[in-house]
Amino acid sequence: VALVAGNGVLGKTVQDGFGAAAQFNGPSGLVITKDNNFLYVANQGNHVIVEIDINAGSMRTVVGTAGNAACSSGVGPAAGLNVPAYIILSPDEQYLFVSVWSCHRIAMIRRSDWSMTFVVGSGTGGYANNAVALSAQLYNPAGMAYNGDFTELYVTSYASSWVQSLSGASGYVKRVRGGGAGGGIDGVGSSARFERPTSAAYS
Repeated sequence: VALVAGNGVLGKTVQDGFGAAAQFNGPSGLVITKDNNFLYVANQGNHVIVEIDINAGSMRTVVGTAGNAACSSGVGPAAGLNVPAYIILSPDEQYLFVSVWSCHRIAMIRRSDWSMTFVVGSGTGGYANNAVALSAQLYNPAGMAYNGDFTELYVTSYASSWVQSLSGASGYVKRVRGGGAGGGIDGVGSSARFERPTSAAYS
């Protein structure tokens, strides 16, 4: 085990820097590029996304401004995130997708210019499914995972205790597992029960 970034001290404001000079505040989701050169971290306590250059050992904030808990599209520090939870890369690695817990939305970040827009969720936590992406409701979205051919994105909605899917072709959001009531019951479709699911993986 080797230290990549951070020093164990809570950084109430983002502290970009090298190695142990960098500081985090509640880092949660993370994803690494295929070439193992860059690591992206959702720093939820500071409401930002940071990039770690593995080879250089440096960390910098690429989206959001520390302490600005907002839900607004923008470029780099002008974008607003409110508790970014988990993060994944698109198959071509041109985009990052971030589940933004308190915005009840999924954000898309373009790596070429660090512009961010919301692509899934109305912005109000709720239970509206079977709708086009921005009309659908997520409720504290957390874990995300692609299916095997990258045509659908699965999202766990913590507060609604179910798993939803987004079709890449149609942009349609639907519930695939969970009945909306917490529990731990095996079953098919809405007869299954989750208790506040957080992470997701596809095999």
